[in-house]
Amino acid sequence: MSQPQSPYGPNQQPAPQSQYGQAPYGQQQPGMSTPTPGAPMQQPQQPTRQKRRIPTIVIAVPLIIIIGVIIGVTSLNRPTPATKAATGECIQEPEGKKSSEVHVTDCDADDAAYKVTAAAGADCTTVAGTTTVYEDLCLIGVNEDPSISLAGVQEGDCLHINESTREATAQDCTTGSREVLKVLTDVKDSEMETWPDACYNAGVDDDAYDYWYVWNFDFYSSSTEPNLGSLTGDDTNDIVFCLGTEQP
Repeated sequence: MSQPQSPYGPNQQPAPQSQYGQAPYGQQQPGMSTPTPGAPMQQPQQPTRQKRRIPTIVIAVPLIIIIGVIIGVTSLNRPTPATKAATGECIQEPEGKKSSEVHVTDCDADDAAYKVTAAAGADCTTVAGTTTVYEDLCLIGVNEDPSISLAGVQEGDCLHINESTREATAQDCTTGSREVLKVLTDVKDSEMETWPDACYNAGVDDDAYDYWYVWNFDFYSSSTEPNLGSLTGDDTNDIVFCLGTEQP
């Protein structure tokens, strides 16, 4: 009987075995499931594709910019209320309208009615060229002559009173004019109809005092009909000028 032959040659050594060992043919590798006979082979699970997340800040910034642009354009197209008008700007006719219906307009526009001589909050009796008051705005008509206004006339100035029209204008202290001795505001009719009157009671020199002259603004309010008497009431005068004798 012959001896079994070595599977390796005389000078060959068997290959080193893996330190983990190798399963015999026909046996399942450790860690792998054995398929059930007749069952389809399970395909390896495909990796799930994850959706890319866009950072919220990237979306929020353009959105804020768009909203800002919309607000800006809307604000530019929104008319400015007349009550917010600045000195030198013009407003529409306020008569018979609510304040929300009267707006700032271009002074060359057809609907420009009044020019603002002083913004809201000023004392219109001291603002030269003012003839009209709307709410708290000091105004003059766009076609009015500023010289007809007596607002801003001070003590030491002179008025000339037209004998036929009884209208007064401010002018230089020349022949026929009267010097302003005192300027009073918010004077009731009753204070001028009795003696001593408001001028005398205000300390005007009795020897120099000769005449008084009343002047009122045209007044408009969004809640009332135009009051062409005074800012404070029908029986109250906006300005009273205590005058001296005519200049020779």
